[in-house]
Amino acid sequence: DRDFAVHDKKVREGNFEKKLDILEKKKMQHFERDNLRWQRMDEEEKKESEKMYKLRSMHMAGKKNMSSAAYNPLTLQYDQTLEGQKLAHQDELAKFRALQRSQNIDKKANSGYNVLTGETRQ
Repeated sequence: DRDFAVHDKKVREGNFEKKLDILEKKKMQHFERDNLRWQRMDEEEKKESEKMYKLRSMHMAGKKNMSSAAYNPLTLQYDQTLEGQKLAHQDELAKFRALQRSQNIDKKANSGYNVLTGETRQ
């Protein structure tokens, strides 16, 4: 072609087509990336809902309408289960430690004789 305008138009159209191709490729890349992102979010949401369902079902299984402590506050009795025995044992240990502490404080804080009667303490 000896006509410069025709040649220039072909070059500009070629450049325009390249730009359109680049924009189309970027558009497809963004679309695919966004689609993958939404799929991952859906999978995470599905996993989270399944996890919550499992936790709810396991946590309530066999524990409906049962107290959280192995002790009946109305009858003041421990339950006749392993948990009740553990709770009773812990309470007995707490009473034992309180008695030991009171005896230790009495021994260290008081003198060797009774102030009121004058008798020797044992």
